[in-house]
Formats: sequence, structure tokens, C-alpha cells
Amino acid sequence: MKTKILVSIFFFSLISIAGFSQSAFQKGYIIKNNNDTIYGYINNNKGGYLNSTKCIFKETTKSEKKIFKPGEIKAYKIDGGRYYISKEIQIHEKTESRFLEYLIDGILDVYFLSGEHFFISKGNEPLRELIVNREFFEYGGKKHKRKSKDYIGILKATLNDSPNTQKKVEQLANLNAKSLVKIAHEYHNEVCNEECIIYQKEGKEPVFTIGVFGKYEIIRVSDFSVSRLENLNSYLFYYLDFGEENHIINVNQPGIGVFLKRNLPFIDERLFLSLEGSVSKWDIHEEREYTKADHQNYHGRLIYDFSKNIISSAIMFQYEVRSEKMLKPFLQFGYFHEFYSNQKFNGIIELNTDLTSPTNITIKENLKNNNGLLGGIGLISNRSKYNFFINLRISKSFLKKPDFINKLYYGLNLGLEIKL
Repeated sequence: MKTKILVSIFFFSLISIAGFSQSAFQKGYIIKNNNDTIYGYINNNKGGYLNSTKCIFKETTKSEKKIFKPGEIKAYKIDGGRYYISKEIQIHEKTESRFLEYLIDGILDVYFLSGEHFFISKGNEPLRELIVNREFFEYGGKKHKRKSKDYIGILKATLNDSPNTQKKVEQLANLNAKSLVKIAHEYHNEVCNEECIIYQKEGKEPVFTIGVFGKYEIIRVSDFSVSRLENLNSYLFYYLDFGEENHIINVNQPGIGVFLKRNLPFIDERLFLSLEGSVSKWDIHEEREYTKADHQNYHGRLIYDFSKNIISSAIMFQYEVRSEKMLKPFLQFGYFHEFYSNQKFNGIIELNTDLTSPTNITIKENLKNNNGLLGGIGLISNRSKYNFFINLRISKSFLKKPDFINKLYYGLNLGLEIKL
């Protein structure tokens, strides 16, 4: 019964989050090609690459969605967020129209396209891409990889009327939005008396988050294999009711863990990669009687004590739905692996009849590892640095061994994360 309730809650939550995600429109406006401005709501739930290929717009929250591709409108802006402008660019020697994110409007304009694509334009000059090439070279008999900094030469040539800015360009260690906006801003202030406009509000740099959590899992496990008992003593097995439900038990398992999470803005600004580790312990004692209604003189008795320490690790993708409320929902999907230590197992099945002496069968357990897939749904607070979260998970093991198969995990996690 518990299992059915948890599964129902899990899938109902998935449907609810999917509906929430579809309605996550933010206030903003579009600029038509004739320079008319239309205010309404823009879907910014996809982020990253998809924001460069289309603009999904509603004039009111109840209006039908309209999809604009690059070139069909001049630009679109999300309130308190990003500004995208339609431009023709060269990608892999092909001319394509894209919505580029407008980072700064000044003497030097800077634009961004998901990934590592940055473009600049000075005055009425055409767009120039700042290129980062990855080169391979051999040294000491081994191949090595390095980034060439062709973008430094392009920037210096473009900013040839500002020796001070050129010197700062030479010191650029990496090409990113923050450093480019800073260079363009300083250059503008040096060569122009008017104020430039910085549109970039949200950082494109990877954001690392660390956290701790407590977990409580209900695990459905198989304590022994019916088929194996049949092989051990088929005669007595036939007269006892070792049904499927008679050898499935639920294990309650508390634990604690830590995790490291980083965002993936080059794919989607709401997508994160998380690495997680936790420790917990099993401690099980079972005693059960088995009979069969039409053979009352045949009896079976199971007795065992089982304990082990569990060290778990997981790698997951986490998608956080945009929300202006105090809490925002998220989805998780990933892979887990477990290692067992200090394992102790004592198990005996006693089979007997009224006419024979008891036959004892010893159960042995030698499972050292377990792995599988996991999925989860949850809620996280919508604060800037410190956030509390709660999530429900379901995990499924890959293993098909007869001894203590960890069939399904139903877990509840509570924790705190801190952005570095």
C-alpha cells in the first residue's frame, strides 16, 4: 500500500511540474521589424541554445502562443533579464539568422551565442566572432591540448585607438561574458563621454554549489529467492507457500550525505550537474513461519539477522523550473552506485514435517555492489545564496541476483545548499 501511494505521489508531481513549466512565462516585450514595441509575456524557461532560435510570446497570460524566429522580429527583452537581438552570423561557413544575447551597447557592442561564441561590432562595422581554437601538439611523446587565443589579436585590432585597453586585452586569461563586458565598458568610458548600456544581468560563468542533506529511504528488497529454495529442497518447497509477496520486505534506511552542483549555462540556464555521496546502514532482523493450507503437517521457518554499511554515490542532471515564488520545483535524473562494507549475515531456513526431523538450509549473502537509475522531483527555495530543499526519489537497481536484490528505493531528502 505504501508503495502504491509513493508511486502515485511521484507521478502526480511530475505531471504538476510539467504543467508548471509550460506556464512559466515572464513579463517582457518584442520589437517588430518596423520598430513597434509590443508588451506581453515571454517563455524563458528553455534558456541557452533555444533562446537563440525562437521567441515564444503571449500578449496576455490567456492569449495563444506566437512563435517568432530570428528575422521575423527585430529583438525581444525579458524584464529584469536578458535582451536578444536578431543578427545574421557565420557558423561553420554558413550564414544563419539567430537571436544573439546583447551583453553591452556602447562604442563596442558585445553579443553572446550559447556555447563559447562571442561576437563584437564597433560602430557600423560588421560582426566579428572572437574565436577560441583548440589545438593539439606533441611534447615528450604525448599529445597535449591547448586553447589558442586568436581572440586577443582580433580585440587588439578592433580597439587600436585605446592603448590602455589593448594592454588589458593582453592579460585576458579566458574568454567569457564577464571579462568581455568589463573590457568593452572600460573602452567605452575612455573614448566616449556618453554612458553605455549594459544589458547582461545574469552571470554566464559556471556557478558551483555545495550542500548537505539527510535522507530516509524505504527499500523493497528480496530476502531470498523462491527458485533457489526450490532447487535446494524441491519436495518440501512444493508443500509450503513461498509466494512472491512472502519474500519481499521493506527496509527503512536513514542516512546523511554531501553534494557538489554546478550549472550548465552553455546548454540551458536551468540545467545543473550534481555529484553526490552519502552513507547509511541496514540493520534487519526477520522471523517468519510458512505453511500451506492443504498440507498442515509441513512447516517452514525463516530466521536471519542482516547488517551492512552502505556508501552511495550518484551523478545526476537537475532541471530547475523558473519561478518568481518562494519555492520553485525541480526534476532529477541520474545514475547511482553503492558499495557495501562490514557486512554481517546469518540466515537459516528450517523445513520439517510431523514425520521427519527438521532440515536446515543456510542462506549466504555475498553482494558487494549495487547500481541503477534514479529519478526525482522536489522543491527548492528561491533565494540567492542559501537554499533549503526537499525532494522525493525513486531508484531502480540493475541487479538480478537472487540474494537481497535491491529492487526499488523510495527516498525522501531534506537539505541545505550554498552557492560559492
